[in-house]
Amino acid sequence: MWDKDIHKEVVRKAPYSGKTPKQGDEVRIHYTGSRAPDGATFASSHQSADGKPYAFKLGVGAVMEAWDRVVATMKRGELSRFTVPEMYLHGGPPELLDRVPDDCDSVVYEIELVGVTSITDVFGDGGVIQTVVDDGEEYARPPKAGSEVQVGYELASCEGQVLDRKPAMDFKTGGPYPEGVLPGRVLDKALLSMKRGEVVTLRCRPQYAFGDAGSPALGVPAGAEVVARLELKEIYEVEDVGRKASWDTGRGRGIAVLR
Repeated sequence: MWDKDIHKEVVRKAPYSGKTPKQGDEVRIHYTGSRAPDGATFASSHQSADGKPYAFKLGVGAVMEAWDRVVATMKRGELSRFTVPEMYLHGGPPELLDRVPDDCDSVVYEIELVGVTSITDVFGDGGVIQTVVDDGEEYARPPKAGSEVQVGYELASCEGQVLDRKPAMDFKTGGPYPEGVLPGRVLDKALLSMKRGEVVTLRCRPQYAFGDAGSPALGVPAGAEVVARLELKEIYEVEDVGRKASWDTGRGRGIAVLR
């Protein structure tokens, strides 16, 4: 939630396609902290040992309250300057807090939101955690219920051992589904939120995967968690003549490519 006590000045707007992070997403920022009275810098990610952006999970108390509040107002690619009163400079790791001067009523953070990795609790119970690896085509739309799709599918153990790989599965959302893959309710829930070209991983607990029995055929142990990687390669529309058409939304011309 935004607070009027924190002053925001947008230095550089995000591009039109910039994504706003939500609670639980992983964000990556570059930051420079300075004293409000004299502008002296006291901390900067640009001056860290590796010079890499600082990464944290948003809205879960992993950083000081000020950062959770201000980054939630930003879009990927945005650069903004925030004047933050002392009351919000608490929480998070000591290596960040220890650098904040204790003789200032407020400080200024200039923050660039470099990256956002969308992480979603698909069913709201921790059973399937969806992480976006690639956002896919910028203006593409997700499939509808009953759409025929082509999906790249890979199943792995939580240790990273690949158990199954299907480079191109054709099926309809809502089923029937190919044999030996994750349950249809899991596939549908993920696919109906995806765009063409998007890639996600799904970390699934046993009740959303192969259950207490596992899958001996795939090498999934009894009661094991698994990780699936999905790539939505195509969304087909069926024309009146009964041929499949893959709509070329990526180039913005709405041309149907017949398959």
